[in-house]
Amino acid sequence: MVFAKRLHVVGDESRKKYLQSTDEAERTQYKEDWTQMKVKMGTALGEDVPSLQGFFVATDAVEKATELLKKLLPEMVRFEASLEELELSKDGGS
Repeated sequence: MVFAKRLHVVGDESRKKYLQSTDEAERTQYKEDWTQMKVKMGTALGEDVPSLQGFFVATDAVEKATELLKKLLPEMVRFEASLEELELSKDGGS
């Protein structure tokens, strides 16, 4: 899946800051033209299904649900877009 360029930049910055993860370190490739993304299976480091300790959750759940999740997973890192980012990206990150 190829996301809007702005979302990709925000995601890369967040990955680097909170997860110490970059495309180079993970051996993942990204090209804006998805037809040019030719990747051989097994070359990226993050292709395995993660354990529960390394799981990624994407949600737009209500605050009460995310608070419960934080109690269950105290080391959870949560990305919250700034009001400026929400205004720029609009609903769905277009």
